Amino acid sequence: MSYKKNVRILLILSLLGGCASVDGAVEDTRIKNLQTAQANFDAGQAAFEKGRYAEAINYYGVVQDKFPYSSLTGEAALKTADAYFEREEWSEAAQSYKLFARFYPQHPQMELAIFRTALAQFNDRPTELFEDDPKKNAFFRKILPVARPVERDMAIFKRIQRGLDDYIERYQTGTYIEKTRELRAHIRERLAEHDLLIAEYYLERDKQAAARVRFQQLVQEYGDTQIALKAEQHLKQIGADQQTLD
Repeated sequence: MSYKKNVRILLILSLLGGCASVDGAVEDTRIKNLQTAQANFDAGQAAFEKGRYAEAINYYGVVQDKFPYSSLTGEAALKTADAYFEREEWSEAAQSYKLFARFYPQHPQMELAIFRTALAQFNDRPTELFEDDPKKNAFFRKILPVARPVERDMAIFKRIQRGLDDYIERYQTGTYIEKTRELRAHIRERLAEHDLLIAEYYLERDKQAAARVRFQQLVQEYGDTQIALKAEQHLKQIGADQQTLD
């Protein structure tokens, strides 16, 4: 039996037992519903502060389910998203922040929710080995027979950029604006790299007309990226080759 299958079995058994694994420890997620929204919220806060995030999520859930008209319901929704975020359950965190933003658009922590929605989506993206080390990344691309993220459907990267663009549009001088721009630049490099690979695919097969169009589109769409410089170099070479043929 493979290591991954063993891990899945252990996770299933722990969930069936009402427990969750957090940082190597076993967390009992069973809770006793308390009588008031405040009591459940306070219990959730206490669990959150101790790093017992699954337990906290359950208490926050009681606030939202049993006391939907409480003034604490919005805060419980936000803290639920925060708990998923702390557990690095990125997909659940992003969805929870989106729901919070949808139902509590006037909440004073809306900026944080919009930023963390985008950040959670960013953290949930498919990544390459040694993504931040180009030399090592290029080496492993050659020897590992696996599909690269840039060779897959790029819809998820475009969705991440839309989330980052949403924050930038709303909070041009916001607390997280510099980090958001940094993440956006990273995503745009990945999107540009995908288009570069397609253009180079045509170029390698002597389809220069199709390659030229792709390179030109890349430069136009992603002119703010480093990948665009490579596309421009290809365009110059195609132009030089064409002059030689003429």
